[in-house]
Amino acid sequence: MTLIIVIGFLLMIIGGFYLSIKYGHRLRRIKARRNCQICLVLDGSELKDIHLHCIILVFDRLGHLVRKFPEAEMRQMKGQCMLYCTVEEGILNFCVLLAPRALSLSGIVCREDIDRLFRGISEMRIVETGVWEVERNVALSLKKSSI
Repeated sequence: MTLIIVIGFLLMIIGGFYLSIKYGHRLRRIKARRNCQICLVLDGSELKDIHLHCIILVFDRLGHLVRKFPEAEMRQMKGQCMLYCTVEEGILNFCVLLAPRALSLSGIVCREDIDRLFRGISEMRIVETGVWEVERNVALSLKKSSI
């Protein structure tokens, strides 16, 4: 009699485990990555008129290139320059190249490539935000890069 009760409990436990696995997978939802509008803010007093081309490069936390915006439009408001871009949420670093002429971006794969390729150009400025976790629309300030 006790053997039948033990077997009955084991079957109920196995059945409950099976149903929890079967229906538990349906309840899990895949979280889609949302697009976020990012506003990059640069102090306008630091900017010279020679910087005609603004290039936004987005890197992940490891320094690998995620996205390029080769011809970003700069808007000036109240002594500040603002650049807008749309990216998927994540932990990102935004780097902006301010150059007087168009640049070739084909050799850029990671953050170190920017230092290697553009270190010798004197009239060019490199500004970046540092690594930020982007989860919603946000405004980030740009600071001069240390190269």
